[in-house]
Amino acid sequence: MGTRRRDGAAWHGGTYLSVLIDPKIRGADRRVGILDTARNGGDLEPGTAHLVRVIEYNVIDREGNGTGEVIVLLTNIVEPGDASAGELAAHNR
Repeated sequence: MGTRRRDGAAWHGGTYLSVLIDPKIRGADRRVGILDTARNGGDLEPGTAHLVRVIEYNVIDREGNGTGEVIVLLTNIVEPGDASAGELAAHNR
């Protein structure tokens, strides 16, 4: 899905929507259809694919192994108004 909201605008703060597709779905046409459905705001078939919000961040004061790494958090809370990236990252820490 890339780094776009459903309406095509980019989100700020290192968050974007993505789709997790069941790896058993192999056909390119089927996968493209699922992505098109998600892009257009349609409902995804349960067990086939899940719309997720991806939050990328790093921990500035992290020491030792992992310093400078980007942490990636996936959540099914897809609307930033329901929980900000900062709130989710702080809860994950």
